[in-house]
Amino acid sequence: MRGENPPVPVPVEDLRPGWLPNGIIGEELYGAGGPLAFAAELGEGRRKEEKPIAILFTRRNLARERGRFVVRLACSNPRSEPMRLDIFASASEGVIYTGPKFVLLRPEEKRLFLLPFAVRAGEGRVCSARLKVEGEGEIDETLPFAFEVVRPVKAGEEIVLPAREWKPVPLYPAEASESYRLLVVREANPYGHFGAVQRELVLDLDEVESLVVEVSNVKGKWAIKLASLPEVFDFSTLQSDIEREGCFILPLDRACLPWRGPVRLRLRLFAIGEGAEVRFKHIWVKG
Repeated sequence: MRGENPPVPVPVEDLRPGWLPNGIIGEELYGAGGPLAFAAELGEGRRKEEKPIAILFTRRNLARERGRFVVRLACSNPRSEPMRLDIFASASEGVIYTGPKFVLLRPEEKRLFLLPFAVRAGEGRVCSARLKVEGEGEIDETLPFAFEVVRPVKAGEEIVLPAREWKPVPLYPAEASESYRLLVVREANPYGHFGAVQRELVLDLDEVESLVVEVSNVKGKWAIKLASLPEVFDFSTLQSDIEREGCFILPLDRACLPWRGPVRLRLRLFAIGEGAEVRFKHIWVKG
């Protein structure tokens, strides 16, 4: 294969979610960042020579400013002779395709290719890209992609203030205020004795290793969790209920995070117990 981005030698079966064996299927697979994948495959009852390849495009809907937007192309060649797939790409202003113009598959080979776009557009722009893959045997797949350009929180960047950025979690609210340059979180849940506030963040999960938190003046207990968008429920606990004060380094368990690269998440701070209150002096990410 030519181009600056070599193939990644990963068997197609190792991709999760997986590789559908038949049926012309367009299936969108969702995660925290929105649509993650689209699969198009051989139709049931069709002859293999009509469409002898299955292609899985994987994408995110966020791209890092001055970074890359990468599409994954998983291919299977069931033939006894080599196969060439030609790749045609187009994109909106500020996005440039930098991947190969074609890829080659050996007989009966399965392979994963990365097809990158360089992102030059600024933060907040919504960009588009389109990929078309052509080959012998009526192989003609086209998929459009749209993504937002974002600036993830940088390592060491303080995110504890301002207090107005922290909003009550609707299902179990708390109140956020500022006092002496500290973030004060107070339980305010009329239906139970715990509450939380949340702040929307963009984190680059390829770079962030942990969250550093410093707390003081704890009345009751506190905890920290992550929630995905647009889901309302917590999916990852960074710190379970605790009474202690001080500085804490909270690792991000990558096994619980099915995403990589920039992802938009909600960070939730809990005050636990009737009338509970906790003061946060520092919150920042560590790379």
